[in-house]
Amino acid sequence: MNHNCYFKIRYLVFAALAAGLASSLAACAGGPEPRADVTSGPSPAAIGTAPIRDLVSPIQGQLRVLVVFFSQSGATERIARDLADLCGADIEEIREYKERKAPQGFWGYFGAGARATFRTAPRIQTPAYDPSDYDALIVCTPVYSWSLAPPVRSWLRSFRGTLPPVAYVTVSGDTKPDKIVSNMAREGGREPFYYEGYSERDQYAENREGYANKIAALVDALRSRL
Repeated sequence: MNHNCYFKIRYLVFAALAAGLASSLAACAGGPEPRADVTSGPSPAAIGTAPIRDLVSPIQGQLRVLVVFFSQSGATERIARDLADLCGADIEEIREYKERKAPQGFWGYFGAGARATFRTAPRIQTPAYDPSDYDALIVCTPVYSWSLAPPVRSWLRSFRGTLPPVAYVTVSGDTKPDKIVSNMAREGGREPFYYEGYSERDQYAENREGYANKIAALVDALRSRL
């Protein structure tokens, strides 16, 4: 095989991989319009909605809860903060040691998807809280290319084997949570007592009741542990 043919083949393979990953990212995002935590822009959940306490009864009791999340465009953070508010929880935002901007454009999403697909675990800033000090834990991740966000993987690995009873939350365009939750359980060394996946449609004001019902189900699962 001559060199020109060799490089042509390498180019075609790379182009095919790029196209496939782009397709995966588009599937996660749910289409060309902005989507929660897989594209840039604010979460639609933050627009014109009533406080979550108007819809869901908070936990009353001595259960110590920690909510941990990573978020670049706001959707995962909004859900994490709603859960923390209802549970009276401490909240920890996972931050990369060298923070990245939210991905934009094809190559931005290509890079974010590749890091997630190949299970990278970037260096993160030192967490402020130790989950082993709590009675229960909620870990929230956006979904990149059908996988958990790499900084969440780093956090779970840091505390592998020391997690208290845990609930996992995924936030994506349309990806079902099962595979992501399975990966989270493997990385953290703990199966969840509950998990929930939030899709793009949950983020809109007209679906606030359905969103509240999902939040309430998780809170009730925690409440039952009192």
